This record gives sequence, structure tokens and C-alpha cells, in this order.
Amino acid sequence: MAVYQTIPTTSTAEDDALLDAPKTKKPLLRLAGAALFVAFALGATVAYVAPSKSSSVEPVLDASSRCLTAAEVAAAWKAGTDNSCGNSKEQLCEASLRIAAGESWDTPQCPGLFDSSTEDVANNRGGLWQIISQTAPSSPVEQARMVYDQYMSDNIDYGCRASWSNCVPVNVEGNQGCDSSHTFCRRVWTGDSEHSEGYYNRQWNYVVNGRGDYNGDPLAESACDNAYRN
Repeated sequence: MAVYQTIPTTSTAEDDALLDAPKTKKPLLRLAGAALFVAFALGATVAYVAPSKSSSVEPVLDASSRCLTAAEVAAAWKAGTDNSCGNSKEQLCEASLRIAAGESWDTPQCPGLFDSSTEDVANNRGGLWQIISQTAPSSPVEQARMVYDQYMSDNIDYGCRASWSNCVPVNVEGNQGCDSSHTFCRRVWTGDSEHSEGYYNRQWNYVVNGRGDYNGDPLAESACDNAYRN
């Protein structure tokens, strides 16, 4: 039986050297009104999540936006895993953002944002969490569902917890161990091995606090709380 292994979008030593290099573009947090205007102008389908009184929640663009904020990735994670089995979906939301930060954040097409359509053609990987391209849906919500149901589970073909898989959990906050029903494992998400230990945590720190000309996302740390509150 084939053993599948996911390799992050960037994996060269030169990429590591560029982690702290200043960016030339300075992305701005997208305003709800502007996002809706552009979406309607393009004929896209938009599902708006109304902000609560105590927090600011951005609109979630359904299969119409390639570049996503942390809040939108968290909302996609919740929507994609709501009907899945397992009781650790909410706890794993934060880990899912950290993994995505290492796999699809700050690409040339989406500077300072998460790229739901990024592809590593050479290694046949794609999407927010860089899963096998042939299995990766275009929708961020469907990507989250596939990651949780097939790659983090005991799925016989891809699962971290499959009987043939040597399961070692990725060391990121919010992740569950291999004795749990679902986990992000190092066989599938290889950032710590390809770059250096703590890679995903460093990438998440850049999302929150900024890097170079990117000022950081003030909503990132509360993204999962807001997603599960609404």
C-alpha cells in the first residue's frame, strides 16, 4: 500500500533564510463592505457572517475568494468539520490555523493572507493545508472536511492514525495526540522536518505579530473563538 507524505509548499534552505526578510507589499485587512462590493461585482456567491457585539468577524466568502484571513480560515474549518465524527474539532481549530500558516500563508499571490489555491506542482500538493492535489477540493470548507475526515483520522489510505502509519503529532498548540481520534501528524505535515523544529509556531507568530512590512492580523488569535461563537 502506498504511503503518502505531504511536503510544504516551500522547502529549500533559501526559503528558510527568507523567513525574516522584509516584504515589499503591505496587505491591508479587507473591509466587509469592500469585499461584498467586489464579490457582487464579479457575480460571486457570498455568505456573510454577522459580527457579534463583542467582536469583529469578517465576511466568509464561499468559494469565491482565493486569499483568506485567519478569521475566514477558522470559519471554513468550523463549517467543514461540523458534521464530522469526533469530539476534538473545536479544540483542533487553533492547530489547523498554525498548520495552514506554515503551508499556505503569505504566498506571492496572497501576501500576508492564506492562499486556498496555492499549489506545489513538483510534489503534487495543494490548498490551505497542502494535501494531495488530486484529492484537494477548491472550496476551503471542503478542504477542511477532507483534512479532518481523511488525513487526520484512521483513514486506511491517507490517515495519520492508519494502522500502517507511524503517527507522531506535530508540536503545535491545540493539536491532539495520536491516541485521539484525529491529529495533525509529522508524516503528513512535514514543516518542522523540512525547515526546523517550531516552523509552524514561527509562521503563526508572523501571522499575528507581523513580519517586514506586514503589520499582523489583530483578529487572528481570536479567530477560532469567534468562529465557534457564531
